Amino acid sequence: MDLQARELTTDRMAQAFPLMQLVNPNLSFDGWQRYVAYRTQSEVTEPGGILLIEDASQHIAGLFGYLIELNLQHGRVLVARDLVTLALFEHQRCQTLRTIVETMDELAESNSCSAIHTVTVMPPTCEDICIPYAELFAAAGHRREPWGYCKLLGPHCV
Repeated sequence: MDLQARELTTDRMAQAFPLMQLVNPNLSFDGWQRYVAYRTQSEVTEPGGILLIEDASQHIAGLFGYLIELNLQHGRVLVARDLVTLALFEHQRCQTLRTIVETMDELAESNSCSAIHTVTVMPPTCEDICIPYAELFAAAGHRREPWGYCKLLGPHCV
């Protein structure tokens, strides 16, 4: 399965909404619409957005939101959150997550970030699903933190 990342556009907003609801169950479609409209404006000053992970048929296999922030400890940081993968089989889910991790690395590098912070919300009941994710993040150089994962990219700091 060939996967690639693309910025979410307003024409794909409705298609992506059910996935975002998986990690934000109380999110209304109106709230989602406002957020996507804001994130896709050209006047937005802080870098960020929502990236879709798609297969060759443009079916959404996953998505995540990101912002570039200045962090006291690590300097310029890519903050990824609301990470969702959707697949029928575990190997597809892992491939989607690998694509997300690679995309985060590319985004961080192109935005001169010194670290990646991935904010995760993992319910305690997801042990079977979360263990491969933790292993994938660790293999890609991310360490577990109370709020998610952190990958340092270089000696840069504020």
